Amino acid sequence: MDLKDLTSRAACVRGEFHKLEQLKFGRPWSIEDVAIGMASDVGDVLRLVMACIGRRDIPDARTRLPGELADVLWSVLVIASELDIDLEKAFLSTMHEISTHIASDLAGQDVGEK
Repeated sequence: MDLKDLTSRAACVRGEFHKLEQLKFGRPWSIEDVAIGMASDVGDVLRLVMACIGRRDIPDARTRLPGELADVLWSVLVIASELDIDLEKAFLSTMHEISTHIASDLAGQDVGEK
């Protein structure tokens, strides 16, 4: 699947959530609600990563981590889509800027400097 396919699938699931949220809460989640949920998922990712490197004790951390990363990715895709952000273009542009900055920093360093 490419980014367009992933975004389309995320939108389908978002539509399914709308139905459930309407039933449970009387209204679908707003984009702000999705962002707040993503913040919680990012916290879960952090705790699971810490467990994977031995800094926390969470049973099945490595098994649970992919699902939490996927939750964060879903949120990013939904937010970008709903705010009409071309995520592929933004990603490629940002990676170019970072690479250019790194190359500039490396070019300014002497071989022995750290």
